[in-house]
Amino acid sequence: DAAGGDKAQPLSFGEVTFLESVTSILAIALKNALLYTAIENKARYDSLTNLYNRGWFEDCLRRDFEVCRQAQFSLLMINFDDFHLYNELYGSAEGDRILRDFAGELKVLAGDRGTAARYGGKEFAVSFPFGTAGDALDCATAAQAWLRSVLSRGNDKDSLKKFLTFSAGVSSYPSAASNVEELLTYANM
Repeated sequence: DAAGGDKAQPLSFGEVTFLESVTSILAIALKNALLYTAIENKARYDSLTNLYNRGWFEDCLRRDFEVCRQAQFSLLMINFDDFHLYNELYGSAEGDRILRDFAGELKVLAGDRGTAARYGGKEFAVSFPFGTAGDALDCATAAQAWLRSVLSRGNDKDSLKKFLTFSAGVSSYPSAASNVEELLTYANM
């Protein structure tokens, strides 16, 4: 080359084979990484509400509790009353919708102060590391107000929806509970 540059040389059969092998390995690695992420998300999140699921939440609860050993820690448990009747009257699609919407609101109410989870079919939990019983109670009160507001938007034929309620329990460390099991037991009463 007159300018002193090298001309591009065609790749040999061996080099092409090597690049094809590297490409295949990278494609498999990427696919495995995507599958791992999907499985990890299924292990952490409830598919309906996109909140943490019970197993992951309990792991977080135990870790956070250990961090708060020298401070305070509160737990809020929410259980919808007669939810199976709500599903029978309005259908499971409507039941799923209210659970999804409630979960979204609960996550907003917990904010960066707490961790929200779907604890069971019609049960939710919010942990408040370094939080007081008052923090948990404020969250429950706001969730109750939100639910009343959403249900009151319906028309007269939906008047029974207005009677969907939930029960809430709060437990705090160290004032009422001495460990995670007691927090869960007392908040679930």
